[in-house]
Amino acid sequence: MSQRRVVITGLGPITCIGKGVEGFWNGIRAEKTGISPIDNFDVSGFGVRVAGLIKDWDPEEFFPAHRLKRLDRYAQIKMQKRLAAVREVNETSRHIENLRSFGSEFSQAKTLEEVEALLSQLSPLYSNTIRSRWPLREGDDPNTWGSRIASGLSAWKPPVRHEEGDEFIEVVDLHAFDQDLARIERLDAMIDRTIKRLMQIKTMKQVHRQLEPKLINVSVSKDLPAQHPI
Repeated sequence: MSQRRVVITGLGPITCIGKGVEGFWNGIRAEKTGISPIDNFDVSGFGVRVAGLIKDWDPEEFFPAHRLKRLDRYAQIKMQKRLAAVREVNETSRHIENLRSFGSEFSQAKTLEEVEALLSQLSPLYSNTIRSRWPLREGDDPNTWGSRIASGLSAWKPPVRHEEGDEFIEVVDLHAFDQDLARIERLDAMIDRTIKRLMQIKTMKQVHRQLEPKLINVSVSKDLPAQHPI
């Protein structure tokens, strides 16, 4: 079986066993299944009645109120996953920038024990960043791990960070956004036409009620002679 290398650019899981990297990992360690009966709509007409539901989803935790008016539940979860991935890249970028000053110390570490001693002096956030960015894999020479970390720190080029307002631009799929915008515009036009039609019907009913008492039913007898014979 051939193995393919992949690059994980960011993590932002929102799952039925936990939200975020820490919550997801805790759910895995606790051996949560996440499968439960569907209770947010009537499933009596369906064959499947269980699913992996995200029950603790609170969109106001992530989005301001004015954006929630334009986002359904699916769009909320999708955008928050992308936002979490972008923010993780930003956080990793800041950590590596702060670690670049330790490059010379890692280059002088010639054994695995010396590298581990340096990592133990760092906070868990920084040490985990190094371990995930430049891991010691099976088959690697442990005595060259320090020099590999130092080379990675010196050669590292910070990516463009998307923060605050730029985060929203980064996670939006512009093609899908244009399609959603066109769909919303069509719905708005249809709503406007419906409202105008309802107002016309209402006006017609009001006019009919005003004229109804004034209507006179005149029955014309067939025996009456015509006033203007032809």
